[in-house]
Amino acid sequence: MKKFLFAFTAMIVLSAIYTSVFASTGSNLMADSATSEIGNILHIAPVMYGFALAVIIPDFKEKSSEEVLAMSREDFEGYLAEKKRFESATMKSELQKEIAEAMKESGDSERLKTLETKMNELIDENDHNLLQIKALTEKQSIEKPVGLIALLKEKSADIAKMLEAKTGAVTMEIEMKASQDPTDIGDREQLGQWLTGIGQIPSRRTYIKDRIRVVPTNKEYVKYMDQATIVRDAKGVAACAVTTSNTKLTWAQFDLQTKKVRDFVDVCIDMLDDYDFVNAEIRNLIDSSVALKVDNDLLLADGLGVNIAGIASYSSTFAANNPVADYSLQIQAATIIDLIVVAGAQIMAFGEQNSFMADTVYINPKDYTLMKLLKDGEDNYIKQGTVDPRIFQDRNGRLWIDGNILILPNPAVPQNELYIFDSMKATIYQRKNAVIEFSYENKDNFEHETVTVKAYERLNMLVRNTQANAFMHVADIALAVTAITKP
Repeated sequence: MKKFLFAFTAMIVLSAIYTSVFASTGSNLMADSATSEIGNILHIAPVMYGFALAVIIPDFKEKSSEEVLAMSREDFEGYLAEKKRFESATMKSELQKEIAEAMKESGDSERLKTLETKMNELIDENDHNLLQIKALTEKQSIEKPVGLIALLKEKSADIAKMLEAKTGAVTMEIEMKASQDPTDIGDREQLGQWLTGIGQIPSRRTYIKDRIRVVPTNKEYVKYMDQATIVRDAKGVAACAVTTSNTKLTWAQFDLQTKKVRDFVDVCIDMLDDYDFVNAEIRNLIDSSVALKVDNDLLLADGLGVNIAGIASYSSTFAANNPVADYSLQIQAATIIDLIVVAGAQIMAFGEQNSFMADTVYINPKDYTLMKLLKDGEDNYIKQGTVDPRIFQDRNGRLWIDGNILILPNPAVPQNELYIFDSMKATIYQRKNAVIEFSYENKDNFEHETVTVKAYERLNMLVRNTQANAFMHVADIALAVTAITKP
């Protein structure tokens, strides 16, 4: 048990002795026996209050609860002692005259009863202050001794001797009461509130199927024919004169094979049986794994072997000096916005200003952010209605350039690169939608009580030969901007 050692001076003990004496007399101090019991008090009072006449009330400034809570343990104990000295001295100063008068007029029972009531009120107020101090100390985790008044009664004789001798100290050991602490509850963290659901690690969303149409097929191959060559040789003619013509067409057959993307994982059957959430978690894992692989390949795969034919496999590479539409060194103070407009203009030129119109740009999120933060020469943001009327942000926060080109940040695009294309010129042929299957008979599954969970898709993306120039890749944004910038 923790113990506190208290050395009480005569001034501090004064109110305690009064408390002790009044408590011992009880109700007998009232009514007919008042004079007799007060005599017992007055037997000690001359000694106490004769000594008290020399008291000086110390300076003391009451502190707020916030100030007390901010104190260290040592500062708080000093403040508490100072407060007690001030309260005791003030009490003695107020009562000493009245007690002296009562000693002279001990036959006045009404006067003594009034004095007793006043002293009891002061003692009650002192006890109330102790309770307030106890509440503050508990907030600072400072243990406060309990049973103080009872112990003072027990030591009243020793205190009287000390007062009579006007020297010495009274030593009191005060035991602390036991308290309950949260640590008394074993494994209490198990009693906490459980949140529903399983926290999901972030993954990027899919992009390509949002912009390119998906068509179902029930065949492994998609076959088609395109014009291979074309000659248009119309000539002017005078009246019915004879002319010649080399106009001619050739055709070629092409085919696209659907490709498969697959993933799987083995799971212990006991795990599926024992934990309800595992089944859904595994399904989501396999399904999202395949979906993200498909989305990545629809953008970047080269179409060779088992690989899907992605946008990258169809795209031409941007060149500022392309002879169809040469913009080399012609744009004043060019930016990435100018680059996108120029690339879109080249795609339109490849479509004879008639067939192709770029409507989608995929760009790395960092480059997208840097583009949104572009400023003019006076540090104003480039936005619609101010510096650059080509930029528009719709109600969904999506950014458009030139009124018809949607800019989409796509983490699959490498930084400092972009893809720009006419989304209407591509089609995704889907042989099998995402399929999830469970098998208990794969290899040694039966022996080890495991189940194989598998997911796969069969699909491919087609851009017809005649429309391949509707897709363009900018391999280096910084160099391309420099290439179109006017010196």
